[in-house]
Amino acid sequence: GQFNFLGLGAGLGFLTADANGLLQKTVFTGNTNQVLLGNGTFGTLASQNYFSLLGANQLSTTNKLGIGVPAPNEMLEVNGNAVFNGSITAQGINITEVGFAGKTLFFKPNGMCLDGFDATLGTKNEMCAMFQPLFINSKTTFSQNTLINTNNSGKVGIGTETPEGKLDVNGAAIFRTGVFQIKDLPLSEGNGEYLFVKADGTIEKGGLNYPPSDGTEVLQPCKLDDFGNIIYAAPVWQHGQQKIVVLNGNCKPDVKVGIGLASPDSKLHIKLSTGFNTKPIIVENSVGFKVFQVNTDGLVYAREVKVNLDAAWPDYVFEPTYKLRPLSEVKQFILENKHLPNVPSAKEIEENGLNLGEGNKILIEKVEEMTLYLIQMEERMKLQDELMKVQQTKIEILEAQNK
Repeated sequence: GQFNFLGLGAGLGFLTADANGLLQKTVFTGNTNQVLLGNGTFGTLASQNYFSLLGANQLSTTNKLGIGVPAPNEMLEVNGNAVFNGSITAQGINITEVGFAGKTLFFKPNGMCLDGFDATLGTKNEMCAMFQPLFINSKTTFSQNTLINTNNSGKVGIGTETPEGKLDVNGAAIFRTGVFQIKDLPLSEGNGEYLFVKADGTIEKGGLNYPPSDGTEVLQPCKLDDFGNIIYAAPVWQHGQQKIVVLNGNCKPDVKVGIGLASPDSKLHIKLSTGFNTKPIIVENSVGFKVFQVNTDGLVYAREVKVNLDAAWPDYVFEPTYKLRPLSEVKQFILENKHLPNVPSAKEIEENGLNLGEGNKILIEKVEEMTLYLIQMEERMKLQDELMKVQQTKIEILEAQNK
């Protein structure tokens, strides 16, 4: 059945008890802005001191709410752990270490930032994306080290605030394990390509190894432009076992190597530096003895020089068909030209120099011609001696007859 208290009067209300334990009913007035006061009566609180009932399971207040905090400083302050089983919607969220405002994580409409500051050491570490792309900084009151920085062009800089490429590293980079791979370089269809570093730091392929008919690998230094034309400026250094060579190829038919200059005019072009007396060439044997040396003044030191000539050595002078000039003709040539026939003049040597092998060839030619002149003179002298002997015999006979 039911348990009824009679004599409490009609209407909805609450049971209350006074200090002596006497039960009585406090009738609810029906005003939604009234609450049951501590004295057992209904009353109206000031708007800043209570929750408004907005509907089923809904409360509203314009005051600061503290949970485990007697005097909250923010609209909601919780002293302890909080669990949210749903989403949080806010204009901004700051997570700050209590008692040390130098460590903060906050999310706002213009970005997010994780900021840690040590006032004693003057150091500050931050990872932020506020009003700009993501950056990671580590700095003190005296200096700043930009670890990672991005900009609106999609470029990432490590150690630089102004990256110039997709990844711009200001400092050394170390790859301890794994594979470092560069894709989409020219000549990517080949195997065994070589990478070359240009003067501006650009890395590009300079050629590739291909197996010719004899099975050995040869660097083919082909570089093509967008139209498939060969670029002859491709580098062509090659290496093998204990050797470094530069070869002519289909892509660079006339290779020139310059030391001290960028545009060599010969196969090997060495340009000396001003103010230095560095010898351009020194060759030593296995024990360190110099066997060949070229000084800066052009003086050449060598133990021995052997010259191979493509032209015939002057033994042709002794052939019967060789036409030896008469000495009278040689005399007339000397009077007119001031040098021997077939011998370059002093002016020609001054302007063009003297080929060592050709000079020795001319010298031997003149020696052999002089030998022929001496032989002719000897034969004439023999004839004169024979003639003088005959004449002497005739003189002696005539003298004997006249006695």
